[in-house]
Formats: sequence, C-alpha cells, structure tokens
Amino acid sequence: MSTQSALPPPEGGGNEFAKAIFNLVTQIPDSTEPLNADPNARAKALTSTACIKSAAISGSLALPPGPLGMLTVLPDLVTIGKLQRQLVADIAACYGKQVVLTRELMLYCLFRHGAAVFMRDLVTRLGERLLVRRVAHRCSRNSGLCLLRHWMRG
Repeated sequence: MSTQSALPPPEGGGNEFAKAIFNLVTQIPDSTEPLNADPNARAKALTSTACIKSAAISGSLALPPGPLGMLTVLPDLVTIGKLQRQLVADIAACYGKQVVLTRELMLYCLFRHGAAVFMRDLVTRLGERLLVRRVAHRCSRNSGLCLLRHWMRG
C-alpha cells in the first residue's frame, strides 16, 4: 500500500478513534490494473462491477431484522469503503496516474459528492431563512399598516 502524502494524521491528545478513521479512509490500495488503451471504457466497466458488488454487499448485510440488522451497519460501511478505495486506485491505474494518487486526492475522490451535497443543503437552508425573513418582515410591516389604516377609519 502506498502511503505518500503531505497530509498528516489528525493531531490531538487521546483522539485515537479519529486517527484510526483517518488512516483507514486515506489508505491507498495497490492496483493490479494495467495502463489501458481506452481508459474511459475500462473505468466504466470497473464502476459497473463495483456497483454490482456494492449492491450485493449492502443488500445481503441489510437482511437481518431488528437489532441484529443494526450490528451490520459498521461492517457494511467498512467493506463499501474498501471497495470504493480500490475502485479509485484501479481507475487511477488504468489512466496511468497511480503515481499522483495521494491521500489528499483519495479523500477528495471519496468525499467530494458528500461535500457538494452538504454545501447545497447549507446554501438552500440559508437561502430559505433569508427568504422567510424578508417575507415575514414585509408581511408584518404590511399587516401593521393595514391594522393602523383600519383603526384610523373606524
């Protein structure tokens, strides 16, 4: 396994769990995938195979009901994480880029979608709050004016 990186493990006293998760997520598995003449097609094939494997793993681990089913969540996450890291390494290898695959790039490849979803949700929520505040401000101002007009008329 390759461990080249400028990214140090998390600092802090007594946070061994965070260090273990960081090291688990940023491990770069070795790939046996050769440089490919058509890397786009090979990457699609690798992705399809990984999708089928992921579905089989998650589907089979989701079968136990109740508390026993909850015990399968962590093994499912770890196994799917290993599968995804291997997929990233294999795709990099079929493009001939395994040398530039660092821990930072592995983190980016694995979590960029999650970060994008997080940012989208954050922007959506902030936008909703801003919109609701403006509408509420206008409604309260308008209703206050309406009440004042009604009181002055009658």
